[in-house]
Amino acid sequence: MRAGCFGDLREGVRGRIGDLLIAASGELALYDLRRVSPLAKGMVGQHGSWTDAERKVPLLAL
Repeated sequence: MRAGCFGDLREGVRGRIGDLLIAASGELALYDLRRVSPLAKGMVGQHGSWTDAERKVPLLAL
């Protein structure tokens, strides 16, 4: 948050962001193998990377 990666945060958002954030830099998925299910690992769509395609998703805030 201090680095400005989230832009301007609205009231109440800061408390919803976890203590640790991990963002992949390419076509890579990271899992906590102690908790992930085989179904989750087999999903086609994985989100959370730092690629342009993930960061530039249109958002409409009302």
